[in-house]
Amino acid sequence: MRGRSDKAEKSAARAKEKARWRKEQLVMMLGGLCMGCGNEFPLSVYDFHHKDADEKKFNISQEIHTASNDRFENYVVPEAGKCLLFCSNCHRKLHWEDK
Repeated sequence: MRGRSDKAEKSAARAKEKARWRKEQLVMMLGGLCMGCGNEFPLSVYDFHHKDADEKKFNISQEIHTASNDRFENYVVPEAGKCLLFCSNCHRKLHWEDK
């Protein structure tokens, strides 16, 4: 099995950095702290929790990686505005308590 070409590796690295930048923008837009415990975490720890599940149009975490620039600005950012920011631990606890 051959490894990825330089071009493919560079493209993957750019896509990863773009997704990281997008998540950072959304996390900062939502205050940068977990709404459950009030702590600050690395970006990978944060989840976006919709305030009203009935208004959820799509999964923000997936769209961060796949949306075009236009879709990100016009759909993902407004969708994130419907969310609260939680660390993954507090988010799991929140949903566990909903059961």
